[in-house]
Amino acid sequence: MMQMLLARKLLGLMMGTMLLVGLFALLPATASAHSLNAQVANNAAKQSEACAAPDARTLCIAPTMESLCPGKQWYDDTSHDGHPIGWTYTYGSRHCLNVTWTASVDLKACTSAWIYIPAGHATGYAMYENGIHSEPVEQGKYGTGGVGEFVQIFDGLSLAGKTIRLTDMTDAYGNQGYHDAQLGWGKDSKYSLKVLCP
Repeated sequence: MMQMLLARKLLGLMMGTMLLVGLFALLPATASAHSLNAQVANNAAKQSEACAAPDARTLCIAPTMESLCPGKQWYDDTSHDGHPIGWTYTYGSRHCLNVTWTASVDLKACTSAWIYIPAGHATGYAMYENGIHSEPVEQGKYGTGGVGEFVQIFDGLSLAGKTIRLTDMTDAYGNQGYHDAQLGWGKDSKYSLKVLCP
């Protein structure tokens, strides 16, 4: 009888220990899941705002434009929601313009890159490149209703190097020929390229 009572106590103690171990194993996963959900919600909220007060975790980058053909290949304007933008026509197989965003650090340590699609003068398919990866964006789907918006173009797995480039050579995707559509970008660092780093 004593052995049976001792066996039950030992079994109860083992089951209690297993229960505690199981609970402790779940706590970090639950905590990290809550942390991840909070981070996703926080990132989503950031994408509807201007890129402001850059710090070590947020890079706000304005582009430079380089005309490769005679004459100016891009135009200045203001988006429907009041932000300075540049835009160009699609040029099919001709390559007459580079729009380049250059960071002060290598972007491979960052988690995501978001490009501002202006409301107005952004109707075509744009290809964003970072030297390793390319990301097409149908600009005409965004910036509707008179308000421009940030759209994610690269995540942490595809970010690399210090530059992201948009070109006007567009016949390889979207079947866009000469002057078929317009490509737009923000010129002010608050409404252009936003890169989030840990």
